[in-house]
Amino acid sequence: SVEMGPKDSDALTMVGWELYSLFAGMPPFELDSEEADGKVSPPAASANRAAEDCSGEDFAYQKKHKRGKQSSKHHYTPLRELGIPIPLCNLVSSLLDSGSSDAAVKYKSVVEVVEDLCLIADQPEKYLFSHPTGHFLTPQNSLYGREKEESMLLKAYEMVTDTSAQNNCVVVLVSGYAGTGKTCLVGTMHSGFLERGARFISGKFDGMRRLQPISALAAALDEYCCVVAQCVDTIDRVRDLITNAVGNEGGVLASLIPNVRKVMRLAEDLSPTHVTGHEAMQRLKFLFCVLLRATCSRNNPVVLFLDDLQWADEVSLELMHALVTDSEIQGLLFIGSYRENEVGPGHPFIKQLINIQHSESVHVTSIPLGNMDKKTVNALVSDTLHMLPRMTLTLSEAIIQKTSGNPLFVMQFLAKLCDEGNLHFSLSTRQWEWDIGVIHAKDIEDNVVHLMTNKISRLAPKVRESLQLVACFGAQCYDDVILLIDRALRNAVRITKYLDAAVSEGLLIKCSFGYRFSHDLIQCAAYSLIPQSEHSFFHLWLGRLLWENASADELDAHLFVVTEQLNYGAGMINDDDERFRLAQLNLRAGKKAASMSAFLPALEYYKAGVGLIVDGAWENDPGKGLCLDLYNSCAELEFILGHDEELKSHVGEVLNRSLTLNEKLRAYHVLVQYTGAQESTSDAVSTSLTIIGQLGETLPSTPSKVAAMWEIMKTQTLLLLKIDNIINLDAMQHADKKEAMKFLMLAGRYDFAGDSAFMPLIICRMVRLSLRYGLCGESAVGFATYGVIVGNVLGNHATALRLGKLALTVLDRFDARECLPWVFNTVYGITLLWSDEPLSHVLPFQKHAIDVGLSIGDNEIAMHSAHVYLRISLHSGCPLVELMDEMRVRSRQMLAYKKDSMDKLNLLGASRRQFTLNLLGRSADPSILAGEEIDADCVSRFRGEKFHDTLCVFFYYFQGWLSYLFGDYAVAAEMAMEYKKVMKPLWLRFDAVSNNMFLSGLNACALAQRETHEQNKWVALFEEELVQMEKLSTVMTAPRNCQHKLDLMKAEKASFLGKHTEAASFYDSAINLADQNHFIQDQALALERAGIFYLGRDDGIDASMLFERSHSCYMQWGALSKAGDIKERYLNS
Repeated sequence: SVEMGPKDSDALTMVGWELYSLFAGMPPFELDSEEADGKVSPPAASANRAAEDCSGEDFAYQKKHKRGKQSSKHHYTPLRELGIPIPLCNLVSSLLDSGSSDAAVKYKSVVEVVEDLCLIADQPEKYLFSHPTGHFLTPQNSLYGREKEESMLLKAYEMVTDTSAQNNCVVVLVSGYAGTGKTCLVGTMHSGFLERGARFISGKFDGMRRLQPISALAAALDEYCCVVAQCVDTIDRVRDLITNAVGNEGGVLASLIPNVRKVMRLAEDLSPTHVTGHEAMQRLKFLFCVLLRATCSRNNPVVLFLDDLQWADEVSLELMHALVTDSEIQGLLFIGSYRENEVGPGHPFIKQLINIQHSESVHVTSIPLGNMDKKTVNALVSDTLHMLPRMTLTLSEAIIQKTSGNPLFVMQFLAKLCDEGNLHFSLSTRQWEWDIGVIHAKDIEDNVVHLMTNKISRLAPKVRESLQLVACFGAQCYDDVILLIDRALRNAVRITKYLDAAVSEGLLIKCSFGYRFSHDLIQCAAYSLIPQSEHSFFHLWLGRLLWENASADELDAHLFVVTEQLNYGAGMINDDDERFRLAQLNLRAGKKAASMSAFLPALEYYKAGVGLIVDGAWENDPGKGLCLDLYNSCAELEFILGHDEELKSHVGEVLNRSLTLNEKLRAYHVLVQYTGAQESTSDAVSTSLTIIGQLGETLPSTPSKVAAMWEIMKTQTLLLLKIDNIINLDAMQHADKKEAMKFLMLAGRYDFAGDSAFMPLIICRMVRLSLRYGLCGESAVGFATYGVIVGNVLGNHATALRLGKLALTVLDRFDARECLPWVFNTVYGITLLWSDEPLSHVLPFQKHAIDVGLSIGDNEIAMHSAHVYLRISLHSGCPLVELMDEMRVRSRQMLAYKKDSMDKLNLLGASRRQFTLNLLGRSADPSILAGEEIDADCVSRFRGEKFHDTLCVFFYYFQGWLSYLFGDYAVAAEMAMEYKKVMKPLWLRFDAVSNNMFLSGLNACALAQRETHEQNKWVALFEEELVQMEKLSTVMTAPRNCQHKLDLMKAEKASFLGKHTEAASFYDSAINLADQNHFIQDQALALERAGIFYLGRDDGIDASMLFERSHSCYMQWGALSKAGDIKERYLNS
């Protein structure tokens, strides 16, 4: 720095003289004659004139002499004694004493003085109207040096509320070391978000409570439900949306989020569907997403803040990923904070973050926080001490040197200086004072934990011990637990009295539920005061205290807390009986956590139970039962979490130790599910059939058509004897047969996925077991699927319809929601389509099947339901634009599951998506099924696999449809022939079958007129398709869905034969019926074909009118490319 010369010092002194005179109404002291002569001009001008009159050493000598005289004879009354605010007093005194070493602030120029005066004028509430009291209080809800970060958060919020934005969710990740102010940054923005119309909710993960199931996210959403329930204008609509979406599964949400009862109607008599495996995790994801889908939008945005993600459990991270990537949730700003030094490349949070960053619908922003710089620390110190920043600069520099600018460390170091008297409030000067030399020389702990440890050590013993006790529970402790400890210890003085003392010290915060530490590092400091060697004993003592003194209700309420404390000290337990009881307690805690879908914590409890099992436990009855339950529970959760090797180990142990089939069944069930999930469907079917055989139901080892027909005939014979009284059958009681039904259903599912031939054998056996031993939930699947066999194989659609309705009744009787998607897919997706119900009638039921599949976590069958829904929607004439959006959503969902079976299902839908894109005008050539979704190479790459034929069915069908629409009849005929070769009769769908007959017949008629050399061939094909269509319209009693198709085919035939009057009549009938039954795509086609008919008769006026109407229908449907084709061919001239 540059030294201030005598000239500058005198100028500043004169400024001080003028200011003092202004504030006090009188001068601070009398000037001598020379000074008085100079006073007539402004201080700066006076100093300048003095400089002109003197030069060099003489000037310096004179000024030095004057200052010496001034300091010895000039005394003034401090302005503080006149009631002037302290910051102004300090400023003026520093100017008057600018030539002395006693000056509080060493001003270097008048410019600096003006800066401080402006600061005081700009912030009068801080410097003029705020009076220090001597109590050390740090500024609350204030941020220092985080303006850029605040701006980034607000920008992220604006993206969430922008209706034109492409992203559905914005993720902001705040990172930094402990104590850098991550929580404070977001917390300070709370009011800003609320002012902008957001709902702000938050949750915090705890390093010592990792086995408390999804605690942070559940707490945040519990708070959210209370906020939503207060909005009386929308709560009824929200209740309807959530209740309809979750159905019976609302109980799962209520067990995790008690306040969800305020935003949905929960039927207490309906229990959630019992699901295991991946389905349980998928259900939980769906339910959490439904809650935000119904309540969150760009107009009603939600800010969700989860703190300390480095401690988040894997299930919470899975749920976080599901929420931020859900394409149906809009208006969500997710803010997460984490300690960057505590997460490495393999950390679960980092893995999920990578997955989120790969999502196209999510915008991710990172905000790294570092330590504060000197300017920022000085602003904090200045505000804390109510002093001008220039006066606290030396203190701030010392603090920076000691703390490196870590915000928490800075605050605690300031508090330490105050506690130890190195920073004190002077009553005489009414301001804070310090000795900078002492502070510089002071030894300081190397981190904030050590600093806080020393502070807590100096507290009263009871306060210190109480802090140690609550630190064992993590960052927070509930009042109920503290009361239980008080009661157990028979304390004369409640622990809360000592905790309140810690609150006054700023170490704890009193909350609605109890107490929480002001910062995680303070909890660490309190916990560290328990010697490391005594940790296990202390936790065990605390756990026993709670376990022995809690009532049954209290133990259930605090089961996780008690079990965790005991588990921390389990290594110290030597008594076998206590170890056995603790293993039982872990089993109970694991089951409770699993029922809440907190699978990772549940697995930890189960593993802790396994670790407590003593030698010989497998050899006695109570011990063996506990072992089986723990090992099987471990295996089931390891299947959910994908811990393959551990699953095999636990299943293997059960199978090796078990002596009876009944003891092995639960492990076998997990093994079959695991095998099927590994895409080894044939092995899953084989294992299931082996177990079914051991249960007394042997099936042929090698499926054949003969064996299948024999099973069908036996089943049909038994069915016809009982069909009228089936619904009155008793519930199935035979334990082995009930287990057989479960494994038969599994086998059927994996057989269908693997495209095997066991399906008829499996389904027939399910039906016969139901008829002989009574009904169960799985019976609905048997009857529904057998109805498809009866209809499509035996051709008896009347009986098929009866079986379908029977399946729905059984489904309701047993409330078998886990079976509902399968039953709905077969009954509504296949069987009922052969009735006279409008095709669109089944769409709400298929939509329900999707929702139920997702709500019970069975994403695979939910996506099969979506596949069926989209197929029927297209054939029903749903608008293509909206349909394409739905297709995109379902495609993304399928791909997100990252399973080969889902990838293949998505590829089957690719032909439908490309067909729709072609019609929407989003392809190079609308007549060729190729583009962004699929091309011929996609089909050929599966050549030689069973899947190839299935893929070809879809490709040939949609390519043939396009070829006919755009007049490429030869290609259309080729596609129709190839389609018939690969289509399997068992799974014939009415809508696809009738549409293929329809198009094939029309195409054959068109070729009969064009290719006269093969006319007989095409006429024969047309007649064949016409006869089949007549059967569909009459014998199959489905005129609403195909009479208009039949009439158009008859119109084309009459036109071909020259029967013009008959043709005109059938064209009119086809057009009108298609219109009445809302098949807009067929109405457009009938209008087009009628227009061609009239054009051929030289009736241009009627033809033009029909083409205009056809064009309008195609536009209404959304088939822009076909509408353009009509316009180009027939309307441009």
